[in-house]
Amino acid sequence: GVQTCALPILNAIVHAPVLREIDRQIQQLRSRDPQAVVLVESAVLFEAGQHRRFDKIIVVWCTPEQQVERYMQRAPISKEDVARRMAAQIPGDEKRKMADFVIDTSKTLADTERNVSEVFQALQALAAESAKAKQ
Repeated sequence: GVQTCALPILNAIVHAPVLREIDRQIQQLRSRDPQAVVLVESAVLFEAGQHRRFDKIIVVWCTPEQQVERYMQRAPISKEDVARRMAAQIPGDEKRKMADFVIDTSKTLADTERNVSEVFQALQALAAESAKAKQ
């Protein structure tokens, strides 16, 4: 329908200035702290072809059933709308294969926190290595 046709146009209009602002903020943060770990959240990073812009990719993953449940908890949205949104995205299992790191949120909160901590420590080590290599 009209909504489907308008989405690529809307994305083309919005993405360029958003990406410029992201680049500006990354440069600003790295000039202040060359070892900074900068995280950028994007629901459609792979779909927009923007994953190549970043040094490392983290995919936050849960089961498709949990995804539906969580979508519906966040917003008043029907299962059909959730299914349509999910169909417009690359499946989570495919994204996992393209990621450098995966944060699995399908288990307990404690498991997720431990996973996040491990990923962040790895990113800090990589950022420190990268800063040293540039000196």
